[in-house]
Amino acid sequence: MEEVTLISSLIGRDRNGELWDAVKINKLCSQSINNEAYFQRRGKRMSRDIDKSTALVDESIEKLSKSIGIMIETENKLTSATKAVSTNVRATTDKLAQGLSRIEKQADFNKLATYVSLLERAEKALSALAELELNGKLERIAGALK
Repeated sequence: MEEVTLISSLIGRDRNGELWDAVKINKLCSQSINNEAYFQRRGKRMSRDIDKSTALVDESIEKLSKSIGIMIETENKLTSATKAVSTNVRATTDKLAQGLSRIEKQADFNKLATYVSLLERAEKALSALAELELNGKLERIAGALK
């Protein structure tokens, strides 16, 4: 394959600039690619870009890891606090249940029902007496009983 140079590809000039032979330019590009000269020049620039990108990715990973660590730490604290509150609620509920059980054992609900019934009857009697007093009849009834 004949070697093509960039200078031999120039075929003239016009008012817009230089004119190039497309076939020779394509051959020159093919030769550069086949000889890996194109990739060597681009490779150096690409290596620097890759190094920069790798550094940025590593930095982002480090920041993300730090944030995840903080989130895990916060989650552990919340879990501990929640367990403590749950334990306290459970203990308080047990104490309340025990207290109610003691009250239930000590209080005789049959007697309590009797007391409530007596109090209701006394309230009705007192209401009736108060109404009689308002009407002025309570004094006449008391006078009649003497």
